This record gives sequence, structure tokens and C-alpha cells, in this order.
Amino acid sequence: MIGLGHLNTLSLKRKTDFGWFLEDDEATEILLPNKYCSKSFKAGNSIEVFCYLDSNERPVATTLSPKIERGKFRFLKVKSITMSGAFLDMGLEKDLFLPYREQTRKFSEGEAVLVYCDLDQKSMRLYGSMRWKKHLKPEIEDVELNRAYEALVVTKTNLGFELIVKEKYQGLLFFSDVIYEVSIGQSLQVYIKNIRADAKLDLNLASIGVDRLTQAASEIYERLLKEDGFLPYHDKSSPDEISQVFKMSKKTFKSALGMLFKETKIKIEKNGIRLV
Repeated sequence: MIGLGHLNTLSLKRKTDFGWFLEDDEATEILLPNKYCSKSFKAGNSIEVFCYLDSNERPVATTLSPKIERGKFRFLKVKSITMSGAFLDMGLEKDLFLPYREQTRKFSEGEAVLVYCDLDQKSMRLYGSMRWKKHLKPEIEDVELNRAYEALVVTKTNLGFELIVKEKYQGLLFFSDVIYEVSIGQSLQVYIKNIRADAKLDLNLASIGVDRLTQAASEIYERLLKEDGFLPYHDKSSPDEISQVFKMSKKTFKSALGMLFKETKIKIEKNGIRLV
């Protein structure tokens, strides 16, 4: 079944004057317009496309990469504001409509707002909603303590940062557990510290029960292995640079370098660090 608002892997069925018709396993067809087609296309081959309704309300496919998909949360930039609602840049030729009824505050053109992407079952059109909490799962079912998951930082409270975990759950990262710079709109890896009775998660940025310094040293060492044994960072690099690249504080980074140096795993050069 072709999923509107999702990426679909479909087969090239037949070429027409308007483009290629693609089909799924149930022989349902959808048009991929000529502007997205390649001369190398061959019938029977499979491609990944995003499917949605175009400006004329016709189901179409595109090879463009959307900034959001149905069932996901993202910060999108406001392109225009009209009498009926706002239109957000979702990376396609058609913008994502944000109805007034789904808005929770005033905003300006050019501002990035957090929305959930959903499908109107009557019109089959995608739309955005700023009422993100109502789209979260009411029960925690498929997470484990001390396991890493992807999360999106959505807002800041007097206790810490609120995040959306696994596109499903609400989590809180307390200020006391922030070990590197965190900002609204950032995607990062978190660990589950506690699963609360109210279906919310307490989060960590480091694995529980593992010494943070040992973990940091291991992460730096693994990165050196992937980068042919050299990284252009050292104990004189700026805290912001270390935070952005290694997701750790400057203090932790320097201590981890000291540990690796004492273990004779690295040498510290003028322009960076190198494996021994």
C-alpha cells in the first residue's frame, strides 16, 4: 500500500509523456512527474520516493527529500501566513499547511516552529499541528533503561529540557544531567534514566553505570580510528567546538585526552591528536 506522507520504495512500471508510473506490491500506481525522472530509469527497477497530494490534489511521487514525514515532529520555517493559516517549508514544492486551529501561539514569517505532521483522513492532505503533546503515546511500551535512543529537544522549562524520544514519548533532561551544550531544535542521543508512572521519561546524555571519563576516552579513540588516526582538535580547542563535535564538555575532553595519553594510545601535536 502506498503511504501518503511517507517514503515508499516502489517499482518503475511504465513510462508516459508525463513521467513514470510507479507501483507497489498491490499494483497500486502513482505518477512520478518528468522533472524527477532520470534517463537511466528502467522498468522493474525500484526507487525510493515521497508520496503526497500535489497543489491540484492529485497523488504524486517525488524524489525530493522532505524535511518532515507523517507521524514525525520537526522544527519547520514559516514561509507565509494567510487568513486560513500558515504554510511551512517542508522541503518540497508544496508547503505544509498549518491551520489556525492547530496553532498554539503567534509567530512570524521566517520563524521555525515545532510541528507534528499528520494526514487529514477526509481530504488526504498533510497538515501540521503545534499541539505536539496530544500526538505523543500515552503509554511507554518499547524502551529500556540505560539504552540509547534518538531524541529532539523541543523546549526549555525551569527544571531542564523537554525532548521527544523516538518520535513517541515525552522526556525530561534535568539541568543537572546536561554535560554539554544543548539547544532547542537539536537532535541528539539520550539514555533512559527512569520510566515514570505518568508515561514520561527521565533522560541522561551518558550511559548510566559507565564512568563518563572512560566512555569519553573510548568515544575519542573510536573516532580517531574512523578518521585515519588524526583529529584536528586538542586541549586548546574552544569549548563550543568540543561541545559541537564531541558532545562533551571541554573539561571532560581534556581529562579523556590525558587518560589516552597516559595509556600511550595518542600523542598530542600542535594541530591535533594522533594515534600512536
